Amino acid sequence: MKKLFLFVASLVSYCFSAQSGQSIFIQNYSQYTLVFNLVKSNSANTIGNCSPYIQSANTTMPLFLPSSPDGGITPAEAFYKDLNSASDPNTNYPDTPTIDAWSINGVYPATPTPLPLLFNHATSWTEIQFSVQNPTGPGVGGPYTMGQMCNGPLVPDLNGYVNPLVHGQWFTMGGSMWAIIQ
Repeated sequence: MKKLFLFVASLVSYCFSAQSGQSIFIQNYSQYTLVFNLVKSNSANTIGNCSPYIQSANTTMPLFLPSSPDGGITPAEAFYKDLNSASDPNTNYPDTPTIDAWSINGVYPATPTPLPLLFNHATSWTEIQFSVQNPTGPGVGGPYTMGQMCNGPLVPDLNGYVNPLVHGQWFTMGGSMWAIIQ
């Protein structure tokens, strides 16, 4: 019994440590401003609807990532290390919008940061949901989703959409998630 307990404890510890270091990079090479939401969930908990399912839910305004400053040569970039640091301005990636609250399992009003560390350790970045709009205002395309929705197929790009205004890629590299919009 003691060996079984130690085995389970080490397995749980490994799972938490494997997921806790994951960050997400978002790069926008397009001529459009992105209006987006991010999702972290526990995709191993398929019976429990991937709970905890945590979605960005700013209380002040939607998350905006500006268009590429030079027509697609250099991207506008956002970087999030984890749930709690998302509320702090990012001096290395100044276009990164801050996230001041998160909806947990679809519950509103959203929970302001900081969240308990368990939410960072038990989840990984699983989705980006976004629309595109002209830099001066009105929305022109979307909504689009990339990632791995709970119990659903992996959506690594926008090829399943009819005539999307942008192209997108969702992938893992170097232990981080990447969303590239062109």
